[in-house]
Amino acid sequence: MSVPVATAIVAGSATVAGAFIAACLQYISKAREERRLAQVSQVEADTRVAASFTTLMSKAHARGDNVLSEAVAEALLADGPLVEQIRSELTSQVANQVDWEALGRIDQVLDTATVRTYAVGTAEQEAAIQVVVALGLQHAFLTRAARVAVERRHAITPVDDYTRVVKALEEREQYDSRRFRRGRTGRAGYWLHRQRT
Repeated sequence: MSVPVATAIVAGSATVAGAFIAACLQYISKAREERRLAQVSQVEADTRVAASFTTLMSKAHARGDNVLSEAVAEALLADGPLVEQIRSELTSQVANQVDWEALGRIDQVLDTATVRTYAVGTAEQEAAIQVVVALGLQHAFLTRAARVAVERRHAITPVDDYTRVVKALEEREQYDSRRFRRGRTGRAGYWLHRQRT
């Protein structure tokens, strides 16, 4: 083989090897970025599910939306004996030692008069608790919260099929604690179970 042909083969091989190495490095970089984006996406999804879960918990415990009555708030805060009493009480709180009971009474009067919490119906409560159970069975990070929610709700108002529901949630929690998962340190359950042992 002549020297120019050997040189061309070596140069071509070096070019191909360099391109291959560059492609591998680029692939590794993209894979890392995709893994990072997947983790961010998972956190966002978990946050949305948890927010929906807490909203459902309010409904499961018969708490509806809180509404501020602007008309009542304006009437209460217009100049008058109530406003003068509140102002004098708050002024005395600043000048003297804080009386937490008096502040609590003021807060309670204003909350009661201006904020109204609407209760939800029984059907909405039952549907909400069933969805809480379903979310607890579907998402490992909500299992314990769902079980505690069902137990607390049952202490106030009986939950349909309570024993079976709690047993299913406990079994899911036990299954998740025994199941091997790569990267377990990223899950809250890992740290809770780790402290027990």
